[in-house]
Amino acid sequence: MNEDLDPSITGSRALRFFAASGARQVSAHESGGRATGGLPGDYDARAIAANLKARLGSGLSVDGVTEAVNQTEVADALAKTLVARAERAVQALSEGTPSHSLSRNDVLAIESVINARERPAIPLDGDDLASLVGISGIATWRSVVDTYRQAILSACAATAAIKVTDLLAGGMTWVQGSAWLIARDLAITNRHVLFPPFMGVRLARRVPGSFSARLRKDLEVTLDFAFQNQSTAAVPYKIIEILSVAEDSDPIDAAVLKVEPLGRVARCLAFGRVQVKEEDQIYVVGHPGLMADVPDDVRLVFGDPDEKKRVSVGKVMKPPTETALVHDASTIGGYSGACVMPFLSEGAIGLHYWGDVEYGNRALSAAAVMRHPRFARFFAGTGQ
Repeated sequence: MNEDLDPSITGSRALRFFAASGARQVSAHESGGRATGGLPGDYDARAIAANLKARLGSGLSVDGVTEAVNQTEVADALAKTLVARAERAVQALSEGTPSHSLSRNDVLAIESVINARERPAIPLDGDDLASLVGISGIATWRSVVDTYRQAILSACAATAAIKVTDLLAGGMTWVQGSAWLIARDLAITNRHVLFPPFMGVRLARRVPGSFSARLRKDLEVTLDFAFQNQSTAAVPYKIIEILSVAEDSDPIDAAVLKVEPLGRVARCLAFGRVQVKEEDQIYVVGHPGLMADVPDDVRLVFGDPDEKKRVSVGKVMKPPTETALVHDASTIGGYSGACVMPFLSEGAIGLHYWGDVEYGNRALSAAAVMRHPRFARFFAGTGQ
């Protein structure tokens, strides 16, 4: 058995990969998202089946002869078998069964689920993506990332960390979500980044009788479009005004900001009109927030989250609706307000706003934001 199928290695990986419940609420002012975690299940079976269907082509080759097969039946049956075996093996490991007792088929099943589920988060190194060597889960994504590297970097250049400095608390600074430039002087983020629920720090106060808001005077809130590793030069923007922010009860969790550069100018990123389908590959550009205690499953993907820009890759999990899409790219606190991008188009397809380890991450669709009565005027005449 080669090293790739070493039961001791697979057993150790499985305990780390499946042990925790995945991403979670991680700070006072941000929602968590999906990382890894959770026993193998139906979603894994669907993902493995989709991969198998793509590889089956028109049939199976047996002794040089291609035999016609029902791709769906073969792929679904094999995927269910793999996931059921992986679930039993992982459960046994969690109950104390030693790794060396895993059979070759157990190892293959576990690795199939891990390969189908892994969703790496790629840091930036200056104006380029960091080296892909050693990034957990990158093997199955390397080709698509290299192919669309320039488009990814364009989206990164349009995405900013929302940096907050408390002027009354000794200049304490933190990142409270992400935003991106939709026009020369306009940026978009989530409502809950400005007005977080629960115990979060509210950054603004609503203007009575309007849908605008004003930033608090005791806080300095800026956008930093180059908050990443080895940044060559700062790209800060000042927030002039909160032009429109959805009501707390509005399901369209969005806000549009009027901004101006304080130096270098960032790249703009428009919403697109491309239609995505279940299993389509996507990526999300955001800023993973600091965590007091980093769970193992989050550390596998993000290392120690440091608020610096990351590119998280994944797939659309369900058929998108008119208002939302569900994806499984790895996100944790700080990704709220991030752009969701297709690999096959340059326009953003969604505004990420929530993470759920069990049901998938949520993003508002481009159409839902652009058609909303509070935000439509910002996209009128732009061709979006």
